[in-house]
Amino acid sequence: MDTFVSRSFSNDTENENKSNPNINFKLMYMKQSMKSKGFERRLLLIMWGLFLSLSAFAQQISIKGHVVDATGEPVIGASVVEGRTTNGTITDVDGNFSLSVPANSTLTISFVGYKTQTVPVNGKNSLKVTLQEDTEVLDEVVVVGYGTMKKSDFEYVLSLLRQYAGWDLSNDKYFIIDKKLYNFICEKGYASVEDLIAELKIGQKAMLWQVVEALTLSDTYFYRDYPVFKAFENYLLPQLREINRSSKKLRIWSLGCSTGQEAYSIAMAVKHKLLGVKDWNVNIIGTDISSYSIGKAQKGLFSQFDVQMGLNMRQILENFHQDQGQWQLNDDILSMVEFRRYNLMDELTLSGSYDVIFCRYVLQYFSPEIQRKIVAKIYSRQNPAGFLYTGMHENIRGLDEFYQPVSGMDCLYQAKMNVPLPNFDEDVKSEVIAGPADSDDDIPSFVRPRNLTYRAPQSAQDFMEELKKKN
Repeated sequence: MDTFVSRSFSNDTENENKSNPNINFKLMYMKQSMKSKGFERRLLLIMWGLFLSLSAFAQQISIKGHVVDATGEPVIGASVVEGRTTNGTITDVDGNFSLSVPANSTLTISFVGYKTQTVPVNGKNSLKVTLQEDTEVLDEVVVVGYGTMKKSDFEYVLSLLRQYAGWDLSNDKYFIIDKKLYNFICEKGYASVEDLIAELKIGQKAMLWQVVEALTLSDTYFYRDYPVFKAFENYLLPQLREINRSSKKLRIWSLGCSTGQEAYSIAMAVKHKLLGVKDWNVNIIGTDISSYSIGKAQKGLFSQFDVQMGLNMRQILENFHQDQGQWQLNDDILSMVEFRRYNLMDELTLSGSYDVIFCRYVLQYFSPEIQRKIVAKIYSRQNPAGFLYTGMHENIRGLDEFYQPVSGMDCLYQAKMNVPLPNFDEDVKSEVIAGPADSDDDIPSFVRPRNLTYRAPQSAQDFMEELKKKN
């Protein structure tokens, strides 16, 4: 009976729904809505789980690392890159780096001459990576400050410097020439180092010398090592004035003079300290291997930047005048200084002797054997008990054989008396034996004959005590 009533009620409802379309539509909508909400709930759960996984994947962390080689020394300039992205950095002078990356990313660490390593981060905040040398690559390339070049090409450049300039640089001294080589390539319009090397190997002497001169171009500025120049003014020049009072002549040689700042600084010091010596014959010779440097030095024309490097305003106004935005040396300074191109590896062409010789920051790039030979050449042109200036902290072979340090004075040495000269190459030996010329006509116009009179200089302490007595 109950079943009949239920069926009857169901049939009656269906009949009623069929007879009433609006009610039927509402029921269908309710069913579809219930199905849709269930689907949305499931979709939201799926999306939430995906979001959580993506969040975990993309979580950024700051990682710090230290890259060393097999000996524990820091690898400077190593590349550290996140996976295959462009997010990266390089190691500093201590081999350290810092980078923000996803917690589960990988880092690729590489450097020329070492095997590339891929290191998983795994959520770590610090890493230490040891790079192993790639011996095959090391045999093929060498790193320079502006890229890489074949090791054979780099060694070829070093051989040119050794053959034509006497420089003896090891592979680890690339920083001395890499920027100069890069600038030369850009200036001459070469596409790469390889193109330049290929042309050099053809054997064009003019281009070879251009490269050698460009690579040996030295930095310089006025009154370099200011305390040394002040001691030259206050101690040595007054001595030389007393020593050469009867001859009224003073000869000074500046080796490796570059673009002339050292030689002109000497002239300014002479003008400033030796007052009342207008009737003296002051001759300052500047020599350098670079024709470009000598050409610039002869003009005596310097930029605002040049004169501000080492000179104060009083020195600038006393010794220069402005010329179209640059500073031209006055004639009284120019008249004291002459320049000539000279390669220390060539036969010594300077005749006569010199009271003071400046050879600062020049010999440090030569081999010890060549250093001793050049020091002997210099000594052969030094006045008896004359003076030699070297650069700060330079270690020069043969210096103590021919000179002795002046007590209390930095970089100043005095020639020993009657030291036998070693056997030079045949051409140099014959030139040294020949000695100075007898007349002005027999020697180049840029030097003057030796006819000075000398007496042995006093020590710095004795001289200063004598000055106090006079005052």
